Amino acid sequence: MKALFSLSTILVFVITIIMTKATSISLLAPSSGINLNLNFDTGTSNILDSISVDDRTFKKSDATIFSVEIVNRNSIFTLTSKDDNVIRSLSSSDTNDQVTASWQFNNNITVTLQFSSSSSSSSSFIDVTPSVIFPDSTNHGVATFTVSIPVNPQASDTAFFPDSYGEEASATNTYSGTYPSASAAMQHMAISSTTAPGLYVASHDKSGDWKELSYDGSSAFGVKMVPIGATKPVSGWTAEYPISLAALPKIGESAPLWFLASELYRAFIFAEPAAPWLQQGPIQKRLPTHLQNSHLWLNTGWQCHDVFEDAQGDPATAQKRVEDVVKIWRGLGLKDPVGLHYYEWQQGPDPDPSERYLFDTHYPDYFPGRVSDDGTTVESFAASVLADLGVYTYPYINGRIFDLTCDSYIADNGEEVCVKVPEKMKLFDGENTKLSVPTENYGSGPDFCIANPATEYWQNKLGSTVESLVKDYGASGVYIDQVASASMNLCYDPAHNHTIANGHWWRNGYLEMFNKIHELAPGAPMVTESNSEIYMDMVEGYLPLTAFMKGLASSSGDKVLVPAFSFVYGGFYNAFGAEFYQADFADVPYLRAKIAAMLVTGTQIGWFSLGGIEDDACGEMGLYDLFMDEGNLDVSQYIVDSANVRSELVDFFLNGRQYPNPVSDPAPEIVKGNKEYHDVMTGTWVSEDGGDVAAVVCNVSGSDKKFTLAFDFALYGWKEGDKYKMETSKKVYVVERGTSHVVEFDVAGSGIEVVRFSLII
Repeated sequence: MKALFSLSTILVFVITIIMTKATSISLLAPSSGINLNLNFDTGTSNILDSISVDDRTFKKSDATIFSVEIVNRNSIFTLTSKDDNVIRSLSSSDTNDQVTASWQFNNNITVTLQFSSSSSSSSSFIDVTPSVIFPDSTNHGVATFTVSIPVNPQASDTAFFPDSYGEEASATNTYSGTYPSASAAMQHMAISSTTAPGLYVASHDKSGDWKELSYDGSSAFGVKMVPIGATKPVSGWTAEYPISLAALPKIGESAPLWFLASELYRAFIFAEPAAPWLQQGPIQKRLPTHLQNSHLWLNTGWQCHDVFEDAQGDPATAQKRVEDVVKIWRGLGLKDPVGLHYYEWQQGPDPDPSERYLFDTHYPDYFPGRVSDDGTTVESFAASVLADLGVYTYPYINGRIFDLTCDSYIADNGEEVCVKVPEKMKLFDGENTKLSVPTENYGSGPDFCIANPATEYWQNKLGSTVESLVKDYGASGVYIDQVASASMNLCYDPAHNHTIANGHWWRNGYLEMFNKIHELAPGAPMVTESNSEIYMDMVEGYLPLTAFMKGLASSSGDKVLVPAFSFVYGGFYNAFGAEFYQADFADVPYLRAKIAAMLVTGTQIGWFSLGGIEDDACGEMGLYDLFMDEGNLDVSQYIVDSANVRSELVDFFLNGRQYPNPVSDPAPEIVKGNKEYHDVMTGTWVSEDGGDVAAVVCNVSGSDKKFTLAFDFALYGWKEGDKYKMETSKKVYVVERGTSHVVEFDVAGSGIEVVRFSLII
């Protein structure tokens, strides 16, 4: 039997059933005209035999398409698509627009995967939705469900993963990230090459629930789900969201994989109803003017192993260091505010220096602040550098962990606030389930539990801490650590009044906490570690350190940073900061490359550590003495020049989105250090309305460079016949028509050039 079913003029499904043995579902993707075919066969253990994108076939016979962990009253066990003694079957809907694959196990448990269509005006998907059916409603529950999408990468394939800003690498690399966190800031993955089309794989979930995304480098993309109410007895379960597949075209010179995949993901995220973290709208209206224009950042002395120099947080020491460095920058032409991330400001109730509350101890207890021997206080320091030098101070607190030995934990029965998990994974039995408190240790001494953000206690505790810092200590804003960096923690404590295990409660709890914070400290921006999509309506700044742990180039197929996050969410977030080391100053082109990488990605520059200790394993990060060395004035000048260029383009970075770069001829060369960059880097940004384009071009090589950049305006939606003007840093004006333009550049060895294009209406 054959059936042809037309969904619309742009979306066609073909369902073919031959003696219930083989079924094919075919999708025509309207954006690219590429066919995505899922081929089924009940004679294979996975039933989904292969995935075809035009003439390319993804098939991995040894892959397992699903794995489900099931609990009963005594234990946990696993069922997979490849188990023996399973009855496998296929069925299609009456309307022939979906196929359901079923596995009936000998314990009368049935697992199904439903394959169906979803589409919009700009994109089309095949959605995969898992379900589990139990023989009764009292004896089983689902703990986890993992869907694996089979692939067999070619040597020429590139893979995309949503780590922080996004990363690309040879498809032989592996990936694992827990969402929501820095390791999975978004929810889409992809594979493609310059010679063959590819595949988009994403969890299409707008609730922000926990999941794990993975790619094993050889056989499959994976999405591991934990049900809302996981381990509770149920008669069955169906996933709250689908795993969505789409065809991707070949990678083009001006259309890299991250862009092709992120176009689809953005279409999903912004489709009505848009994701809830977009509901506050563009971020500029929430940013005070000083944060919009803080193009440079310092910190008092972070060290990558969290073992800090004692003096760096002393108010008098911090004040001198900040004043000395910022005065140099002002003398070199820095115009705008500077952000300061203030560590080790806390003293605690005992004024004895030996009793001071050190980093990663006593959270969430901090007060009072430190007082220097000369009487300088935290508040007088913050007021002085603000008034004299335009430096805005953001003290550090932690938003996630609770010290099991601190005064608040002991006095307030802190265990009630902690996330809890079952001592033994088996069927959940309400208050009769024995729970335990998982802990973390950072080498600083105490153990910490993870505070549940849905608890009123934690929301109020953080709110009162921020209120005091802003109103009593003169903080311009507050840095609240770990919120966007660490993953959501599942919690099974029914006393916390949220759904068991997974659910929207984690995001909603933090949202309530930040709403309280903003009410208690109105106008003061809150910033946090790393970037993750679900927090962007809560904070006014991300510190994306993990993004810049990768370079922007690779000569060996290693992972590189790509600007997927700024393409999807440009205009809805603000970001600042990367790690810098003393060793960077020994290789000035490499140091310029690290600074340029921040400029081209729209990130506020710096987060230079002033204090530091010797740490061979980490690398010394205290830069104060290097900044004070007159031999490094050229470095400070490049930093100031970069900040001033960023100031010129701030409207693009605040309101625009980053697009693929123009094609360079000749191709740039590699600058090697601990990471790799191109010696000429470009960042291309498009305004909110799509009518203006700005490209910032940085030559970090130290040698003058001549090259051309070929811009493809069709990527921005411009059409043949559109009239536009071009303006360069050298005040060259050109008026043209069309969808492409080649610009000739002659850039000095440490030069920064800007070219702008504007549609003429």
